[in-house]
Amino acid sequence: MIFDENNVESVGADLVKLGCGWEGSHIKNLITVNIPKEKSYLVIKRFLEEGKKQKFWDYQEACLGFKKYI
Repeated sequence: MIFDENNVESVGADLVKLGCGWEGSHIKNLITVNIPKEKSYLVIKRFLEEGKKQKFWDYQEACLGFKKYI
């Protein structure tokens, strides 16, 4: 959930630079992120945590079941 809906596209672009896919929803500031298994989740997690710390967004992890990709 991105708190300022005007930042959705720029956050999406940052996620793409990190190698992720993303898509919006019918709720303008709610997006889903797909992290390919080849990508290090640790890098993405740092990005997500930094944005959360700065109060740009909040997020929820759906399912992380494979530690070998972290």
